[in-house]
Amino acid sequence: HLHNNRLTSLPNHIGTLSHLRKLILSHNQIQSLPPTIGNLHNLIEFDLRSNLLTTLPTTIGTLTNLRYLDLRDNKLQHLPEQIQNLPNLEKLDLRINKNLIIPTWLHKLNCVVFY
Repeated sequence: HLHNNRLTSLPNHIGTLSHLRKLILSHNQIQSLPPTIGNLHNLIEFDLRSNLLTTLPTTIGTLTNLRYLDLRDNKLQHLPEQIQNLPNLEKLDLRINKNLIIPTWLHKLNCVVFY
């Protein structure tokens, strides 16, 4: 758990933690994620709520074991289409992203979506 640590970014080598199953980064000041985040293929839970994210890397679509993605309370404007490539996603939380443009494909996801 790295929540509430005033983190503003993640190092590129975060992607080397390939056995990581849970990553809690809530309540920081993270503005962007490195593309290497897509190397965390065993990740099941990814909590990014209450940060300053404006965008997500397209590599997030390679996290095929991901079940829970919490993006609440960020500054997201768009979602990468690659989120559709997450076959095990059960819950996607997008609440409190005031400028988020809801993509037309969002309703096709086979999971619970909060927005």
